[in-house]
Amino acid sequence: MDRYRQRAGHTKRDPKEFVFTRTDGTGLLLWDSGVRQGLKRAARLEGCDFPGFGPHSFRRANLTWSQEVGASSIEASRIAGHSTVRMTEEYTKIQFSRMDELTRLIQEKVANARKQPPAPSVPVLLSN
Repeated sequence: MDRYRQRAGHTKRDPKEFVFTRTDGTGLLLWDSGVRQGLKRAARLEGCDFPGFGPHSFRRANLTWSQEVGASSIEASRIAGHSTVRMTEEYTKIQFSRMDELTRLIQEKVANARKQPPAPSVPVLLSN
């Protein structure tokens, strides 16, 4: 990453330029396959490549993190531009640590409920 930061610091670029451009000097946008290849190459160099890594993994991570910090499924769906919450559910990955946390919270709730004295019974009046 340091070499990318260093290179970025030495170049004066127009902020409207594309990030991933063709290598033929035209400055034109790379095809999506070229972007994927560039990301894969960079990920391998940085030791963070994995099967399925690419632009969609960033999208999935963003949706997952949005919900982990409190966004509802509806909010995450709108942010992603999905037409249905169901599509957002397909993109969202639940971290194992989050599943553990939720399980512990449920266990604590059940344990605390057992400690509470039973609610006094209230007579029910039936009317005709």
